[in-house]
Amino acid sequence: MAFIEAAAEDNKENGSAAFIDVGACVGTYTMVAVANGMRVLAVEPGARNHARISDNLRLNGLLDGKVYACCGAVGAADGFGWLYYADLRPGAAGHRVSAERVDDGTAKERVKV
Repeated sequence: MAFIEAAAEDNKENGSAAFIDVGACVGTYTMVAVANGMRVLAVEPGARNHARISDNLRLNGLLDGKVYACCGAVGAADGFGWLYYADLRPGAAGHRVSAERVDDGTAKERVKV
């Protein structure tokens, strides 16, 4: 987690530090980044894991508007794909997830971090 804390420290002067947590799982890195004053976009395609991110943020008092957790995926093109897990335990199920391009020039209007 030192890399997150170092990034937050380096950017404290201008307050513009942002962290994008792709494949956020249950939000461990997300919570560290938010706790260090960073704005965060947490992307997690697994619905169960996304629910746990939301719970973890709430339970830790980190719902202060600096974090946006979305249940989805990012990729090179819009569309649908499969996400495979090893088994059906929480965080290990197979899901069909949507992916939306973030390099097409419209991401700034759609995602406010």
